[in-house]
Amino acid sequence: MSAPGHSNTTGILLFCLGMVGFATGDSILKYAMRTYALEQAMMVRLGLFVIIALVIAQMRGGITRAFRSGRPWLQLARSSVLVVDSIAFSVSLGFIGLSGTHAIYATIPLFVTALAVPLLGEKVGWRRWSAVGVGFLGALVVIQPGAGVLDTVSLLALAGAFCSSFYSILTRMASRTDALETSFFYVALVGFLVIAPFGLWKWRTPDLEGFALFAGMTVASLLGHLCVIRGLTLTEATVLQPFQYVLLATATTYGVLLYGEHLEPLKAVGTVIVVASGLYVAWREYVLSRKARLADQHT
Repeated sequence: MSAPGHSNTTGILLFCLGMVGFATGDSILKYAMRTYALEQAMMVRLGLFVIIALVIAQMRGGITRAFRSGRPWLQLARSSVLVVDSIAFSVSLGFIGLSGTHAIYATIPLFVTALAVPLLGEKVGWRRWSAVGVGFLGALVVIQPGAGVLDTVSLLALAGAFCSSFYSILTRMASRTDALETSFFYVALVGFLVIAPFGLWKWRTPDLEGFALFAGMTVASLLGHLCVIRGLTLTEATVLQPFQYVLLATATTYGVLLYGEHLEPLKAVGTVIVVASGLYVAWREYVLSRKARLADQHT
């Protein structure tokens, strides 16, 4: 039996590896979009996810069982929200790059904190509300709202970050009644059915490089999901939350080294504000959960 400290270390390493996997998949997607339409890239990735979801469902009790949901409308809603998030993210990727898109998506923990109050009934104190407010001010510094096309795309990325946060909340709600394979199956299938008509319309038969890109993109994203899930089974979410920013750091590194991107000084300052606010929220959640555990031990 592993010691708690060893378990935490392994969980953190796996979670960080998962973030690197996500960033790698996003980087390959950006490269693939130079040749292939966004709709086709999304359709291929989701199609491969459907196949993987079917295999997982078959291994864990059968496809029919995975299709049965205690709250099917909730599953359809979270799947639809994720489709909107994926489209917003991918469009933003093509205009403002890896670093710019992920800088705005760094607001996700702040959105999750804000949405958890009305949707999950969680209590958030004034310290975390203050951090959320400061974080969104930092996001405005990154976006620099104006009349330009890039500013509009930045707002689209912020809307995508909101959808991603909403998806996280809906996933928490779905996990109360449905198994993991059910949630994964619905997300893959609904996303594929929505995107497939557009992907077929924009279809371009991939060459060997194209097949390699699509395969690499899917494998990297899948490994990201698996590492994150395994990390969460070994280590508490409150401990892992600050390491979400490994995704931002990795994506920014890819953007600078592979695509010649750079963050303008003012946007870099805004990114630091967003990350600092998110880290503070994560620290407060860790402190509060630790106090709650200690209180339970003394009762």
